[in-house]
Amino acid sequence: MNRKVDHREAGNRRASPGCMFNFRVSSRESENPIVVADFEAIPGFEPPRHTHTVEDEVFMIKEGTVTFFVADEIIEAGPGDTIYLPINVPHHFRITSDKVTGTLILVPGKSEDFFRELSIPYEGYDIPEFVPPTKEQVRHFIDVTENYELQCI
Repeated sequence: MNRKVDHREAGNRRASPGCMFNFRVSSRESENPIVVADFEAIPGFEPPRHTHTVEDEVFMIKEGTVTFFVADEIIEAGPGDTIYLPINVPHHFRITSDKVTGTLILVPGKSEDFFRELSIPYEGYDIPEFVPPTKEQVRHFIDVTENYELQCI
């Protein structure tokens, strides 16, 4: 296994409406135990309430503020905060600043392909504008979510 990862490799920088991210360690590079990705997002990008049935999720906030709703708990997070979202615990979040940046860690790394399937390769530096999804895009999101053992609530 290569211990130094070239995160500039083609396809590692991705975007979807309201978010861009850069895979620092992919599941393929780690042989699936972990995914590490930097992200930048704006309000509107937030996912619906959901649970992960396969992996734990960790958000490390570098810039901006986010409110996390984890089970029955409300957590206000800002620069320097780390939020742990365990497997099978319902959660969602709301971006409460103009922009948030941070690092996302998934263990194991199965959901990497989920993020890749819902995004496109991206070489830009500005976060793509958030555009509300069409009914077809919502249906596609739900289908993809189910394929990766994520459950929308």
